[in-house]
Amino acid sequence: MVLEYKAQVILDRFMKRRYTTLHEQCSNATNTMGSDSMIISMESTVPIYIQIAQGIENDIINGILIENESAYSQYQISREYQINPATAAKGINILVQEGILFKKRGLGMFVSIGAGGAIKRKRKEIFFNTTIDNFMQEAKKLSIDKKELKRMIDEYEEE
Repeated sequence: MVLEYKAQVILDRFMKRRYTTLHEQCSNATNTMGSDSMIISMESTVPIYIQIAQGIENDIINGILIENESAYSQYQISREYQINPATAAKGINILVQEGILFKKRGLGMFVSIGAGGAIKRKRKEIFFNTTIDNFMQEAKKLSIDKKELKRMIDEYEEE
């Protein structure tokens, strides 16, 4: 997914087309795209509107989008990724319903105060309910006890 995006950027530059990022269009964002910046893959099995919501969440967690400052509009997202504005709006509306984003009439979308903490709490719960649960079930199948699991985690952290 990341390689596809980087290949497209190189192709755009090669063809001498002006390439702008959402972060250049959004007044409060940085001009550099980190590895966790919003990336949309048309080949992914994850719906585009979900990728948009997750991408905005990542940008909030990574400090690219700041609480109580402007977020991306559906039109910025649709222009950047050449998708239907309704699809972008669907991704944004998920975050509005969760209280992560809010709309200021006439000004656009903004990141809610406490959004970063709310996203981290939500993702920790998902992590626990999926990743940790699967991890523990697999450990039981392999007869790995807690002591050995702790040792394995400690060894992993040292690498």
